[in-house]
Amino acid sequence: MAEILISFKFDGPDQSIKNHRIDARLLATSLENFANLLDAADSAIYKRVGESNVKVKANFIEGSFGVELIICADPEVLKAIGLVAAGTLGSAFSLLRSLAGRTIDEIEIDESTELAKIVARDGAAFRTTKNVATLVNSGSFRSSLDKLVYQPLQTYEEVDKFEIFEGSIASDIDQPVKMFEATDDTSDSYRKKGILKVTASEESESVAVIEFVTANKETGNSGWRVNYLNKENVAMKIKDEIFLEQIKKTKGTPAIFATKFKVRLKTIKKHVEGVDEKHTYIILKVLGPKT
Repeated sequence: MAEILISFKFDGPDQSIKNHRIDARLLATSLENFANLLDAADSAIYKRVGESNVKVKANFIEGSFGVELIICADPEVLKAIGLVAAGTLGSAFSLLRSLAGRTIDEIEIDESTELAKIVARDGAAFRTTKNVATLVNSGSFRSSLDKLVYQPLQTYEEVDKFEIFEGSIASDIDQPVKMFEATDDTSDSYRKKGILKVTASEESESVAVIEFVTANKETGNSGWRVNYLNKENVAMKIKDEIFLEQIKKTKGTPAIFATKFKVRLKTIKKHVEGVDEKHTYIILKVLGPKT
């Protein structure tokens, strides 16, 4: 068994996250589901139960909401999941990201080489290891991953990103390695089909008035925060390429703050089984300062 330090964190637009607070139910289920994920992986690969051990380290990460875990588990299980470096043939995390929600139609495993070929229903083929294929095809592993990643991002309005790191993200000395990231947009890749469904989705466009709070010059479309209606620090994406290009060319802090802007806004409302509505906002066009 190998002992490693893993950190995971939630981030989002809600001020409570920035102030190091999170829904107690989300924290409790996340810890439970992280342990269940390891147990499910160990059981799927080696047909054994209770070998992995997960303990919470008494160190919470400020600025978002993060937790450090001390994990004792089989190194091959950790590699297959993607919690440590997995090599050229990837991990369950990377394969599911590549599948991007496609339905798996066929899995071919070569027992002599312990390599596998996964064929999606649309014909796309992916090569990986036997262990990774086993996890991706395991109902209990996929269910645990669904509960750890997909359901929180779809259920809790205050979170829009979930990340896992090898190492400590609270340390000023060591550099943690990001092993996994899921956002609202990519979370469907980690959903176990049929566990939790978006029952309806409504889209509308309007001219709205917003005030920029946080700009994202580096990665562009995502990572923007605005004040909108009676809500503060709301996450929004920007699809206005002309506006984004102007921001990238600006030296220093963009002169867009403390000014209200009119924008053409797309609002996507998702109705999810058993939970409240979840909203996604996309700025299609920045029309200019409000006059």
